[in-house]
Amino acid sequence: MKPFLLLTFLACSTFLAAQNLTVRVEGIRSADGHVRLGFYYTEADFKSKKSNFQRHLPKRNLHNGVMTVTLTDVPAGVYGVACVDDENDSGEMDWGLILPKEGFGFSNYYHSGISKPPFERFKFTHGPGDTKITLQLRYL
Repeated sequence: MKPFLLLTFLACSTFLAAQNLTVRVEGIRSADGHVRLGFYYTEADFKSKKSNFQRHLPKRNLHNGVMTVTLTDVPAGVYGVACVDDENDSGEMDWGLILPKEGFGFSNYYHSGISKPPFERFKFTHGPGDTKITLQLRYL
């Protein structure tokens, strides 16, 4: 009976083990402010402009416009990540008359258009195991 309990414990602990999400943000133009990541579960969440959860990343390890951060608290699942380079720490995207004043990007997708991309273009599956995504910032 003891071997069965040990195997069950090991199987459960492996399944529940932390899964790292490594986020590489490229094209950051300054060390001012924070990089803000919004995590979305679905197209409807993305269209509502309200992320399911966020992470605010200081630009401590910024080198040549690139920073890499490993998040250990993101559960396995399907996500789309939208990013804002919040250079003035206002907590939101700053806009000119029509266009954003700050950089933006999406998980594993470089957006070249002006309107928001569909969720399907930048969604990804995190887990099982570690996941790496890249966000290439764009400034207009």
